[in-house]
Amino acid sequence: MRAAGGAPCRAAGGGAAAGAAATPPLLLRHSARASPCCAAVPSQPTRCVLPPLPAAQQPLARGRHRRRRGAAAAAAAAAAADGDGDGELGRAAPGGSRAVPIRIAASSDETPYSLEATQALVETAMLSAVSGLAYLLSTLLKLDSSLGYFLPLPIAIAACRSGAAAGWHTMMATAFLLMVLLGPLRATSYVLMHGGLAAALGGMWVARWPWAASILAGAALRMAGQLAYLVLSSLTMNENLFAIMLANVHNLLDRLSAALGSSGSPSTLTISCMIFALLLVNGLCYVFLLHVVYHVILTSMGFTLGPLPGFVRKFLYAGVPAAGAAGGAGGAAGGAAGGARRAAMAPRHGALLLAAALLLAPPLLVQRGGGGPRLADAQGLAISNDELLGSAPVNIVELDALQENLGLSDSFTGAPKRRRNNAAFADVLSYQQAQLQSYHVASAPPAYGAYDTSLTDGGISYLPKVRDQGTCSTCVGHAVAAAVEAATASAMRQDGRAWDVSPQSLYYCSPGGRTCQTGWDIYEALSVVATKPELVRPTKCGLAGLSEPDIGSWEGTCDAASAACPYANKTQPWVKCSYKSLSSFWQIQQHIRNHGAVVSRIVIYDDFRTHLNPAGLPHTAYPPYRVGSGAKPLYGHAVSIVGYDNVNLTWTILNSWGTCSGANCTSPVGITSDGMFTIAMGQAGVGSPEDTYGVVCEPQAGTDLDPHSTAPWARAKRKPVTLLSPADRTNLTAACYGYTAAPGDTAASIADALLLDLRLLARDNPQVWTLTNVSSIFQMNSVADLQNIIDTVKSVGLPGAIEPYFECNVTDGSNVTSTVVCDAPRGLAPCAPPAGSNASVPCTFTYSEQNVTISPVGKTLRVCNISAAPGQFDKVAYFPDPKVSQPRALRALLDLLKLPQARPRGAGGAGARRAAWGLAPGARRWGWRLVGPVPDDYCNETEWNKLAGPAGTAPALASRWVRGCNASGYVTGLDMSITAGTVEKLAPAIDGTMVSALLSLDALETLRVVVAGGALAPQLGALRRLQYMQVLCWCMNGLLPTNYGRDWPGLQYLDVRQYTTAEGSSEDVNCGISGPLPAVWGKQFSALRTLNLAGNRLTGPLPPELKGAVSLEQLYLQDNAFTNQIPPEWATLGQLAVLNLAGNKLEGAVPLLFSAKREALTLLALDNNAAMTGCVPLSSFTELTFAGTGISGLCAADRLETEAAQVAVVRRLLRALLNADGKPWPAVIDPFLQRTTLLKYLYQWMPAGSATTVVPHNDARGTLAMVLDIIEGTAYITAVRATGATLDLSQLPAFVAGLPRLASFSCDGCTVVNGTAGALPAGLPDAAHAYFTTLKLTNSRVPGRIPPAWGRLTALTELRLDGNALTGVLPDALGGMASLRLLTVNSNALRGRLPASWGTSALPAALNLEARNNTAIGGTIPSTWARFTGYMHLEGTSVTGCVPDQLVFSVYKDGPNDACTGSSPEVSALLELRAAFSPNGTGMETWDASQLGNIPAPGLLAPRHCRSWAGVKCDAQNQVTSIDLSALVARGVPAPAKAMRLADLLPQLKAFKALQNISLSDNAAFFAGNAVPSGLSRFKSLAQVSLARCGLVGGLPEMLATLPGLARLDLSGNPGLGGQIPELLAGATALEFLDISNTSVAGPLPAAFAALQRLRVFRAAGAKLAGPLPGEWGILQGLEEFDASGNSFIGTMPGAWADPVAAAAAGGGALRAARAALAAASAGGGGAGAGVAVAAAGGEASEVAAALARAEGAIASALGAAASSGRAASAAARGGSSSLGLNRLRTLRLSRNKLTGELPAVFSKLGRLSELDLSGNALTGAIPSAWAAMRPLRVRRARTRARAAARRPPPPPARRPRTRPRPATSRRRPSADAAPPPRPRPQRLDLSGNKLSGPAPLMFARLTSMQSVDLSANSLTGPLPTAWASLGRLRTLRLGGNLLTGTIPSVWFALRGAESIDLSNNLLTGAIPETLGLFADRPSHALTRLDLSDLPCMPPPLLSSGVTKSGITRGGRVTVDTACCSPEAKAKAPLCKK
Repeated sequence: MRAAGGAPCRAAGGGAAAGAAATPPLLLRHSARASPCCAAVPSQPTRCVLPPLPAAQQPLARGRHRRRRGAAAAAAAAAAADGDGDGELGRAAPGGSRAVPIRIAASSDETPYSLEATQALVETAMLSAVSGLAYLLSTLLKLDSSLGYFLPLPIAIAACRSGAAAGWHTMMATAFLLMVLLGPLRATSYVLMHGGLAAALGGMWVARWPWAASILAGAALRMAGQLAYLVLSSLTMNENLFAIMLANVHNLLDRLSAALGSSGSPSTLTISCMIFALLLVNGLCYVFLLHVVYHVILTSMGFTLGPLPGFVRKFLYAGVPAAGAAGGAGGAAGGAAGGARRAAMAPRHGALLLAAALLLAPPLLVQRGGGGPRLADAQGLAISNDELLGSAPVNIVELDALQENLGLSDSFTGAPKRRRNNAAFADVLSYQQAQLQSYHVASAPPAYGAYDTSLTDGGISYLPKVRDQGTCSTCVGHAVAAAVEAATASAMRQDGRAWDVSPQSLYYCSPGGRTCQTGWDIYEALSVVATKPELVRPTKCGLAGLSEPDIGSWEGTCDAASAACPYANKTQPWVKCSYKSLSSFWQIQQHIRNHGAVVSRIVIYDDFRTHLNPAGLPHTAYPPYRVGSGAKPLYGHAVSIVGYDNVNLTWTILNSWGTCSGANCTSPVGITSDGMFTIAMGQAGVGSPEDTYGVVCEPQAGTDLDPHSTAPWARAKRKPVTLLSPADRTNLTAACYGYTAAPGDTAASIADALLLDLRLLARDNPQVWTLTNVSSIFQMNSVADLQNIIDTVKSVGLPGAIEPYFECNVTDGSNVTSTVVCDAPRGLAPCAPPAGSNASVPCTFTYSEQNVTISPVGKTLRVCNISAAPGQFDKVAYFPDPKVSQPRALRALLDLLKLPQARPRGAGGAGARRAAWGLAPGARRWGWRLVGPVPDDYCNETEWNKLAGPAGTAPALASRWVRGCNASGYVTGLDMSITAGTVEKLAPAIDGTMVSALLSLDALETLRVVVAGGALAPQLGALRRLQYMQVLCWCMNGLLPTNYGRDWPGLQYLDVRQYTTAEGSSEDVNCGISGPLPAVWGKQFSALRTLNLAGNRLTGPLPPELKGAVSLEQLYLQDNAFTNQIPPEWATLGQLAVLNLAGNKLEGAVPLLFSAKREALTLLALDNNAAMTGCVPLSSFTELTFAGTGISGLCAADRLETEAAQVAVVRRLLRALLNADGKPWPAVIDPFLQRTTLLKYLYQWMPAGSATTVVPHNDARGTLAMVLDIIEGTAYITAVRATGATLDLSQLPAFVAGLPRLASFSCDGCTVVNGTAGALPAGLPDAAHAYFTTLKLTNSRVPGRIPPAWGRLTALTELRLDGNALTGVLPDALGGMASLRLLTVNSNALRGRLPASWGTSALPAALNLEARNNTAIGGTIPSTWARFTGYMHLEGTSVTGCVPDQLVFSVYKDGPNDACTGSSPEVSALLELRAAFSPNGTGMETWDASQLGNIPAPGLLAPRHCRSWAGVKCDAQNQVTSIDLSALVARGVPAPAKAMRLADLLPQLKAFKALQNISLSDNAAFFAGNAVPSGLSRFKSLAQVSLARCGLVGGLPEMLATLPGLARLDLSGNPGLGGQIPELLAGATALEFLDISNTSVAGPLPAAFAALQRLRVFRAAGAKLAGPLPGEWGILQGLEEFDASGNSFIGTMPGAWADPVAAAAAGGGALRAARAALAAASAGGGGAGAGVAVAAAGGEASEVAAALARAEGAIASALGAAASSGRAASAAARGGSSSLGLNRLRTLRLSRNKLTGELPAVFSKLGRLSELDLSGNALTGAIPSAWAAMRPLRVRRARTRARAAARRPPPPPARRPRTRPRPATSRRRPSADAAPPPRPRPQRLDLSGNKLSGPAPLMFARLTSMQSVDLSANSLTGPLPTAWASLGRLRTLRLGGNLLTGTIPSVWFALRGAESIDLSNNLLTGAIPETLGLFADRPSHALTRLDLSDLPCMPPPLLSSGVTKSGITRGGRVTVDTACCSPEAKAKAPLCKK
């Protein structure tokens, strides 16, 4: 179809012109002339195409391009070829040009490529470049919201120009381009958010989709892209952005609900649907606006986007006539004209729509920028727009004030004068305030930072950790949390990073319901900190690792945090804080110095984004921020000020935007590497008074950090002061003290620390801060101004100040300026402006000020008025001298006594009144509350006795107020009790003054006080040494402090109860301590023995936790108000003997578990507990009271049967036992027998309601009485007492056995029958039960001996056998009577000696013995009896001689009680030794014989030489067991002129029969040149011999082997000691420690030493041993340390030391050799030791044979034990362990020997080896990988065992026996090492200096406990093992001098504990890993030295640059050595190429 004029119709539907005017100029299209257009035919489908180019102007397309043309290009080419649209090709276009494509084929195999395809390709490339550039700019300039509407345009043009495929191609090309420029994440984001939608829209527009369909499809794609973008962003940012959207919408709905007054909250599903709906609406709006805007743009370019909706057409073309629909020329012309008009109108409407789109299109609900926090996300301070700039004028004023204050400092330093404000001198108050501020600024450091440890108190950084608030508006929470951390750290003197206060807890958990984007106000946040301290809690309370935007409601999270940290509650918070507004810059600086940080506001301007650029540098690398001239405020932000600089006038700010550095810094701007930045003072509102606050924090009293409420951190920061006058010793009102300034002190810091006015401090110390003339510049307006300033300065003038004067530049009427000096004397008028003049006169004002910038360090200052407020002095100062602090505390306590004010009656002056009071002339009066001066000797009892007042008029103090002092003068015992008088009127109350005074007596161990009232103060817990505490009160209130149990670990006695006097008790006035008994006391009072809280008002249940007080013996809780039942757990209190619970409100029955206390609880009082019922499951052993209760008594078990059985025993045995002569005894025996007939049960013998009774009968012959008691509800006979009876003692065992609770049997004045019936029955122990405790058979003529079997009467406490006819000796077996307290055998016929064995037996130490009038008992008192503390009556015996020193005052015998010490041969021998070493006693003064006989009463002390002579120790029998005379010269003993002979000391040593330890070490001045005396072998008790460093010569004496108990032999440090090690020493089989280090002992190690099975330590370092290492030593199962470094051992390492099979074989050889030596010695022949045997005579030969026999037996026993257990060969074959081998070896040192061969892999079986040093040998081969299995070098199993042990419950506390345990025998030998076992050595492996080869073992990575590895100076090859990064505990790693290759592993940064790494002299190559820079940045890394020197394969420049680039040297902490190259390294250079 043709239009008019014959031109083909190339229209874009709708009739729009498509001629030259519509040709887009940006496309590669060149039209020679415009093509006419015709009206579109409605039936013809329209295409978004343009007419083709003329053939003459079409560019050529190269044939090698094989791209397939798009559908649109193909259609255009076809249309161009077929001019009339009929499909024919080759028709001519108008004007003679052909519209056919030109096809050029370069060769036959190339497919022709069209020009249109080439054009499309070029257009695609160009449009993709434009699209990529637009996206790049929008990303960099943050213009996504604006340019986002144009980003799809190039793709849409490409689609419209060349088809839908071209649009997709353009989008893909743009994505590839962005991937190269910005990375894959940005490219993917572009595709999801813009590219995909644009290509799809282009395709839909090309396909002519209706707008409704394309908008819906586009909105769906937009929504899908947004969701995909959310997923991608969440994955890359590790945050759930969808959760952020949920939280934001939830917050929006909450606000709407609140505004509408409704309640409730929508569900998550509803919110999710709403979000999807919003996203859909967003997509619809966005796509619709794209349609409208792009319609305008593309239509103007000649394209169309399909049918236009009517309402859009109406809006766009309002006022433009619609085109006609008729055909023909007229219709065409009209259509063309209408199209032209609409095209002309389109730009106008398009501009309007574009503006609307940019302003009205809804943005994404969540917008996140990549690469770190964006400034727009950092807002969070609630501030209005007006407030953003409102603080600028205020800050300028404060900055001017600071600069004025700095003017004074400038005057001191000579800096130029500053102009001053006249207002500062307006009046005295203003001048004083200005002076105070100037002094503080001048004397303080000019620059300060809480992070600068050179300036901070204690040299600690108080800078908190840097936080990152992320995208949430939580800056206020972070800033306040940082200030709290800094303040607490500053108070505690701890690193600020050690504190972790949760900003989330403050921000989200406080009232108000804030969300991530809410923001906050600083004042409101600080109010929360102060009023809701429970919200100040650590992050570990469940607030760590949370994604804040994901949490919609924080209520559950906050509740969980409260549950996780219950200690952070309102009543007992973690820390307590206060805050104050800081109104001036100097106050801000003062607060930073004292408390670390200040919270302030900052206004963020738009130029702040680019100030910190590039990011990631330290804050010092940037200039201070100043607001630019054109900058605009964005939002308010909260920060912490942590430093200042008054030189450059800047603040240092701690931000909350995180940190970044190096490769980790992904944010382009705004972030520093340390999280701080500097800002000029007065800028951006920082420091504005309305929003700047200081926070003061410290741990809450009562918490773990302040358990006793004394703020120990504050006490640690107190200043030591001294008295200025001795007269002020106890003057508590003294105003001034002395303080010597310490290094770092300034005038400001001293004033701040002591809470003083700095002006007054300077005024009091003019000698320190001298006067200096200062000048300031003023502008003066009148004489009055001049006069006012001078008067103000002079009124506050300083002594010695100059007359202040002015120097003014005055201009006269002739305009001549002159300088005039004016002052008050000379007049001020010349300096004033002329009369009537408005001009001001510039003047320099000069006056005097004290130069407070002078350092006071080392000078003594006068500090006054620091104790003005009560308790203030003790908070800031203290007296370090106890001679001052203790009397002042005592003075304060004396002043607290409420003494009578009335004066004595009677006339007279002051002297008469003093006499009436009984006071000395110098004493003070009671009426003035002063008892008298504190005595100079306040520890003297006599001095305190002078304080007692006259009877009846003054309270009688305890006889000794101060009960004791220690050697330093600190009071240890104090008795503040009043023993007479009215307590409520005289006694003091517990108040702050008393507590403060008591805390000054911090060495108190005993405290007894009577008080009138008050409350127990938790602060008293600071008396950590307290053992005895008694508080008797009249009327005290309050609670029991819970911290006492934790603070008094050694407390044994605690008594807090009412004080009852003759005037009455406070029990009737309704007061006393209330509240519960603290349950925590049970876990903490482990040493408490007595607890008395009687008569208070304690309530609540009895705490079961008190069972933890395992030492509790007496518990008094009567007369309180406790409720509930008695805790069953208390039955486990094994030591509890007294329990008084009377007068409470207890209920129920006594727990049945108390039956375990039947034999332990002596008293149980339950009276007046009306609700208690049941019976008590105890025995008659316990005294039970239960009046006023419903308790029935003791519980019964088989009551009737038990009672009937006892009645039967009485009926059967009573007559036979007590009426043995058969004579009638009717008045006594018969009534009892009659009872047994009439009354079947024993309870019938007792009166009704009685719990105990006595049934007596008597006549002239004698008496008989039975005691009956109700025990557990059953009647028992507990005692039988008789006199005058006839005894048949053979019946006694059956009688005792038949009465199960019989405790006592007594028969006095009785008569026994003749024969065996009269002897003491030997069978009694078999019949006696545990209740039978007393047996009395006195004056009964009992014959025979005391049966030895009676030693088994272990429950018997009292045995009386006086006045009988006993014979024989006192049996040794009686020592088994473990409970016996009294034994009386007076007036018998006993004989023999007192049994010495009793002293070492089970008899109690408190045994009392009476053996009077046994004349045949003789001998002396055994020395073993020294342990007895009871009395011993031996009058009338033949016991003579001396008495052990302990018993001098407790033994009574005929003759004097001379102490045995005076005649002791051991003392004589000791004195002879003293005379030998120090004739005049110098250096041995403690060996003083003059005091030996001076034994203080009551004795019971060991002899003086045993307890006070230095180096002398004795056993329980007073026998000397140890003599230590080592290092005599160091002790002060003069060196002799001539060496002594060691052998000369042996005669003195003979006196010590029990000597076990002799130490003469470090006495070369005395013994040089001596040999080891062989005579030592005669002292068979010796266990330890130490002769180290004595200058000994000769050889090792063989005869020491004959000492059977020798356990320690130390001969080290004697270079002259030589010879070989005697094999005979193998006979010393008890030897545990042998040290011959640094001697000249040579030869091999004896194989026979395999017999030393107890040997633990063998040291021979520095000796001259040689030969191979003996494999026989492999059976030394006890060896733990072997040190033979520096010898000449040869051969290989013996595998038998670790291989059980080889060890068994070697041990067998040793056994055969030992047997041969024994046989030879027995025969007197040769062999080992034979020479000694032959030479020895008699006994010595037998001793040698015995030693050899011991050696043979030890080896045989070791081998036999291994063989019998089946673990020698068979266990080794199975891979198991064996008892053979050095299985306990921990340390093996064989360095600097001549060992060869390979390292034995079998050493991996040495299961406890922790240190192995084989350096300096010639070992070869590879390092065995099997060594990685050494268990001590691995920690996993140990940790597993530790965890398992932690899970196991602790063992129950052992019950202390009621009897004294059997003492150790005196012959027990001490351990070889009396000192405690040493700590485990560091895990160490040293193989350096050998010839080892092969690679460094990879498997060593398993040795995670290794701390030191040295493999240097070997020939190791291969790379450095990467896996060694697991050696986290490694401190030292030396691999230098090897042939290691490759690079340094980048993962070695994980070696956090490494302090030194040596990789020098290797063949390493490659770059230095950048990860090593972590060693410089991370505080957790310890590296200080890295040796990379002599690396020939790494050029020095490359190595140095690599080190620098890695950053390891940053900060200077790590030193890296890169020097090169030594000759050795150069020799390795040729190996680099290989």
